[in-house]
Amino acid sequence: MKHWLFILAGLAALAVTLIRAILGAAVALTPLLAALEGNSLRGVVIINWHAMTAIFAIIGVALLLASRLSGAAQIAIGVIGASVFGVVCVTFMTVTAMETGSPFTYPPFIPLGIASGLSAAAAWFARE
Repeated sequence: MKHWLFILAGLAALAVTLIRAILGAAVALTPLLAALEGNSLRGVVIINWHAMTAIFAIIGVALLLASRLSGAAQIAIGVIGASVFGVVCVTFMTVTAMETGSPFTYPPFIPLGIASGLSAAAAWFARE
């Protein structure tokens, strides 16, 4: 069962990556870059956007590959995946709550939370 959890966690992480790269770029990045036209911080936003997307993809691939690794490596990769997606999810919800009054205004917390939870479950069951 633990191998399947890593595959599910990896697929969830890659789904987050694709959602961010396609839908997020259209809904969030494009308008943000348009608003920052002529501002030198525009480049920082571009770098951070693509860096986070790459990090999500790398973790997704690592989770998939972890299904074939030893228990200690699985635990480490699962904990890292759970931590990254969990921190981004909590940060997203906190900032959303500060800006809109509710942490549930925008739905990206859902796939982030799923990826975090599956990664944590995979790490937990890898202990056996």
